Amino acid sequence: MQSHAPHETIHESRPSAAGRHLLDRPLLLFALLCLFWAGLALLFAARAWLLRGADAADTSFPRFALWSLGFFACYPPLHFLLFRLMDRLPLGPRRIGRTLLFHGIASITWFLAAGMYSTLWNLIYQGQGLDRYWAHFTALVASWSLMLDYFFYWLIAASVHLAQTMRKLHRRELEAQRLQLQASQLQQQLAQSQVQSLLAQLHPHFLFNTLNAVTALLRRGDTEVGIDMLTALSRLLRHLLTQQTRHFVRLEEELDFLRLYLSIEEKRFGDRLRTTWSIEPRAGEAFVPNMLLQPLVENAVRHGIAHNLESGELRIAATVNDDRLRLDIFNEGPLLEPEREPHGTGIGVPNTRRRLQQIYGDRATLALANRDGIGVAATITMPLDETQPWTAEGFAN
Repeated sequence: MQSHAPHETIHESRPSAAGRHLLDRPLLLFALLCLFWAGLALLFAARAWLLRGADAADTSFPRFALWSLGFFACYPPLHFLLFRLMDRLPLGPRRIGRTLLFHGIASITWFLAAGMYSTLWNLIYQGQGLDRYWAHFTALVASWSLMLDYFFYWLIAASVHLAQTMRKLHRRELEAQRLQLQASQLQQQLAQSQVQSLLAQLHPHFLFNTLNAVTALLRRGDTEVGIDMLTALSRLLRHLLTQQTRHFVRLEEELDFLRLYLSIEEKRFGDRLRTTWSIEPRAGEAFVPNMLLQPLVENAVRHGIAHNLESGELRIAATVNDDRLRLDIFNEGPLLEPEREPHGTGIGVPNTRRRLQQIYGDRATLALANRDGIGVAATITMPLDETQPWTAEGFAN
C-alpha cells in the first residue's frame, strides 16, 4: 500500500483540478473509460454490420450496436477496478513477482467471469431461456472464443501500469516544482532580510553625519543656516519614514531624495558645491533599490568636495543603453591613490556594493575610478527594471 508521506509533502502546493493527474480524479476517469469502451464497441458493431451475411435475422445497425454495447459493458468497471486495485499494488523492482501472480490469478478469473457474462448476455439478447446456460457456457469456453477477453485483460493491465508510471512522473515533476519554488522563496526572503539589514545601517550613518554638520554650523554661529538645515533634515526624516518599507523606488523618487540631501550640503558648503544633473527620461522611470545613490553622493561630498578649497562640481547622470541602466556620480577633488584598491572608506561604498550583489548578483557592478585627472567617478551598471522587482512581502512578478 502506498505510504501517505508523499501526499503530505505535496499538500502545500496542491495543484488545481486542471493540474491534477487523471488517476486522481476518479469520476472523470470512469466517464472517460465508459466513452472509450463505448467507442470501441461501436467500432466492433460497425465491422460486424459491414460483414453481416445475407441470412442475418436483423440487418439494422442499431441491433448490432446494441449487442456490441452490451458485450463491452463489463469492460469499463473492470478497467476502473484495476486502476483502484493497482493503487494498492504498484509495480516496482521488488514487487514484480507479486504483481505477476496477482495478474495471473486475476486474468484467469476474468476469463471465466467474462465467459459467464457473455453467455448471459447472448441468451438475453436472443430471447432464450436460462435453462441452457451452463451448456452454452461450457461450449463457449471449449471453443476458445473468450481468448479476446483474455487478451483485453492483459491490454488493460498494461495500460493501468503505464498510467501509474505517468502519474508517478507527474507527481515527481510537481514535487520538483514545489521544491524549486520553495527554494526560490527562501532565497528571496534571505536576500530581502540581508538587503533590509544593509539598508538599516545607512539611516543612522546618514543622520549622524548630517547632525554633525548642523552642530558644526551652530558652533560657528551660523544659526539661520543651521535652522534651515534642520528644517531640510526634518523633511528628509519624513521621507525616510514614508519610504522605509519600500525596497525599490523609481529613480526619479531617489533623485528627489538626493535633492533634499544636497540642499543641506549646499547650505553647508555654499558656493564650493555645484551640482549638475543629466537624467534621461527613460532612466528616471526605472526602479532602483531605495537609497542606492545617497551613500555614493555622501561619499563624493565628504571625500571629494569637502577637500576642495575652491568650487567643486558634483555631476549626477543616468542613462539607458541596451536595457542596462548606468548611474554616474562624479565629483571634482582628490584622486584615488593608485596603490589602494578603490573600495572607498566607511560603510557607504561597501554597503552599496553588497546590496547590489544581494539583489542582482553578477548582473550589477559598482566601480570607483579616477576620471579626467580632476576627480573620481562612481559608476553603477545594473539591469533596467521598468516594473517593480519586489514588494515588502516578496517578488512582485
